[in-house]
Amino acid sequence: MALCACACTPDFPEPIWKGEFVEYASTVKGEVCAGSWIVQDRYAATLTELLGIKIDAPLNYAYISESERQEYCFDPDLLGCYYDNKAYSKYAVHFHELAHGVADLGRMRGPVAFQEGFAEVFGNGQYSDDERRPAEEVLRDFDHGGGNYYTAGLFVRFLIERHDLGLIVDFMRQTDEEAPWDEIRETFQGVFHESLDDALLEFDAYPTCSMWNNRVALVECDLQPLPWDGDTWQVSTDLECADEDVMGPVPDGDIMLQWTTRGMIVDEDGDYLAAVDAGPAGESGVRITRCASCWDSVDTLVRAGDSRTIHLTAGQYYVTFIRETQETAGLAFSLKRGP
Repeated sequence: MALCACACTPDFPEPIWKGEFVEYASTVKGEVCAGSWIVQDRYAATLTELLGIKIDAPLNYAYISESERQEYCFDPDLLGCYYDNKAYSKYAVHFHELAHGVADLGRMRGPVAFQEGFAEVFGNGQYSDDERRPAEEVLRDFDHGGGNYYTAGLFVRFLIERHDLGLIVDFMRQTDEEAPWDEIRETFQGVFHESLDDALLEFDAYPTCSMWNNRVALVECDLQPLPWDGDTWQVSTDLECADEDVMGPVPDGDIMLQWTTRGMIVDEDGDYLAAVDAGPAGESGVRITRCASCWDSVDTLVRAGDSRTIHLTAGQYYVTFIRETQETAGLAFSLKRGP
């Protein structure tokens, strides 16, 4: 969530790591996985390159405790917030808030629904409630209740696919959160060369899927795909928190998770046997996700110790290895083409 700062805001915590684009701080006791800052730095670099903008100042990111959200975000119910080039989150990794920072430094203000929709499209996808609401209501009067973030994210992704990301940038630079509805409609017409009413009608046919599947997975889908060995693709990882590609911890209910990802290409449609060796207990497993949108998403989770036959369509994928932070065992995954 993007916020305007009030007259007096707390000092940003002392950073524990400084990268090219992100300076990372933490006020939370316990280990933070190294990828939480290294991968987020790469995320900011990739997003600025995609948008064709330059960032003159580092993005400040602070991982804060539940009890500090009122202090830093002025609302104990918010997952995170961004203002004055500072992002705060209850999550060690939160692309959504970094997206706000990149957009802000790139002079992309836009109406609130577009700000939040943009951040959802380029966010992590884990935190959306996936309740689709009437789009015009969300665009006219965005609030932080159920379905607003999800619907705004779907609409922004719909516009990117229908038109072009560059036009989203232009629109958000020509409007801001104070723009009245009539001005938003007029600017929309000028930028996209169609009326907002027509776009909303077309959006009704846009399919519904989870935000995890509809987001633009920038860093995950930018990974170098690992090769197949004949008909088999297999990868193992220790998932050590000190590894530069391991992120977390993030809460999932009452437990904390950490994860890493690998890139994969599937050359042809077909049935594949996916297997995860017995490993960490609890919520550990491997998630196979196609780099796609709601139109053509593929998403399957295989728990540690399980195997299953899954149907995959040809395309680019990322494979997410997940385990509870309290566990120590690694994960081994294999994918084998069917006969």
